[in-house]
Amino acid sequence: MKQNVKRIVQTALMSACFMAGFAQSTITGTVKDNNGDPLIGASVVINGSSKGAVTDLDGHFTLPNVPDNAKIRISYVGYKSEFSINL
Repeated sequence: MKQNVKRIVQTALMSACFMAGFAQSTITGTVKDNNGDPLIGASVVINGSSKGAVTDLDGHFTLPNVPDNAKIRISYVGYKSEFSINL
């Protein structure tokens, strides 16, 4: 199970497209499971805030106004939440 969570977080981070900005950025990406299938309804939240997004039918999400060096948390029912690396 722990292995699955790490793979999901890694897939989400590898799939994310980061747009550079001065103080804040918009982050878009896709959350997928170990089989490469999109996770519908996964929660993507900026650590320490109430700002977040939920993945759509294709596993895509967009987080606007993400501060530099923020951490995001990806969680999904049945999986353990983990924080990503610093953005």
